[in-house]
Amino acid sequence: MSVSNQITLVDVKSFYTQSTKQESSGKKIPRNFFQTYKTSFFDEKHANEMREFRSKHPSFSFYFYDDDGIEEFMYHFWRSHPIYKIFKGVKFGAAKADIWRYCVLYTMGGIYLDIDSKILFNLESIDDGLNELISFEENTVSGFSWDNDWPCRNFFQKNNFRGQTLFRPDNIVLQWLLVFRPGHPVLFRTIQLIVENSNYYLNREFDNVLHAVVSFSGPMVFTQAVWEFAQEGNILRQTDVDFNRMALFKSIPDPSISTYLKDDNYYAKLRNKMIFEI
Repeated sequence: MSVSNQITLVDVKSFYTQSTKQESSGKKIPRNFFQTYKTSFFDEKHANEMREFRSKHPSFSFYFYDDDGIEEFMYHFWRSHPIYKIFKGVKFGAAKADIWRYCVLYTMGGIYLDIDSKILFNLESIDDGLNELISFEENTVSGFSWDNDWPCRNFFQKNNFRGQTLFRPDNIVLQWLLVFRPGHPVLFRTIQLIVENSNYYLNREFDNVLHAVVSFSGPMVFTQAVWEFAQEGNILRQTDVDFNRMALFKSIPDPSISTYLKDDNYYAKLRNKMIFEI
């Protein structure tokens, strides 16, 4: 532990450990749980909540990747793929984390959760035979703010999907909690779309930087990949909004002392209007 500005910091890597229990051979989604942030040191309340969640899932291997960790992972597994050059060129940590989460789940399979969010259900409740489990945001695709020529906007304008295969066919597919087997085609298609669209975003400035990131690497491009997969006639295992209200977005134990919320770096970078450059 160390002390910074009177706040005790805990290194979560000390308890984000691999499971010693044998993996079930019939489980398509491996018992892997992934999270990332620029550092593994968190205020004590936040860290203790993470520790408690880890203790409830002894059969899962918990992996925490800091900035150096995701860089090492991407170099080791994806350096020969075009996504690696894009990963290296993005200017925002959030976009790097977007790309990494698709890549790590495609490579290893398991569950990804944003560091500031929370799961209320037991991970063991996920059926062994599932290939994926998706959910939806409250936010809708039709309510998203686009620039006219953004690549994803063109897709959604042409593909006003109202089929019966998705629970919420106008809602953005939730991307801050992902549950996938390794090698899943939705993950690979998301990675492909980022590569295909990258020339549009390269060295371009955006007035709405946040929405540009969401469209470039975040929930909008992921939603497009899910829609394409459903349109091809594939069946996805789904839950309703926020995993049937059993997952909480941006839920931090004590915001008044949160080291996560005291990070001004992200907001400062929003003044940089370029999200991807080489």
